[in-house]
Amino acid sequence: MFSWYDEIQKIKSWIDRNIEQNITLSQISNYCGYSPHYLSKKFRELEGISLKKYILTSKIQHSAIQLLETDARIIDIALSHGYSSQEAFTRAFLKVYGIT
Repeated sequence: MFSWYDEIQKIKSWIDRNIEQNITLSQISNYCGYSPHYLSKKFRELEGISLKKYILTSKIQHSAIQLLETDARIIDIALSHGYSSQEAFTRAFLKVYGIT
């Protein structure tokens, strides 16, 4: 039996596995076989946030774990997660956590 809950979990797992890539809605859409518009609508409906915000939050959470658990430089973590600079990473981090 088809379940949107299971489908969303599958999409979230794919995002987690590919979090260090520059993930696009088009890539996710191709992965799961739904149109970008429909996928975005269903994701927001079931998760309460946009897919874009979910990806941003996941990237920052993954980055925060790396900051805590490794000795990697902030710039290296930022670049590995698709941010163009430490400043862009800091703005995104501030947006999610409210601190720099």
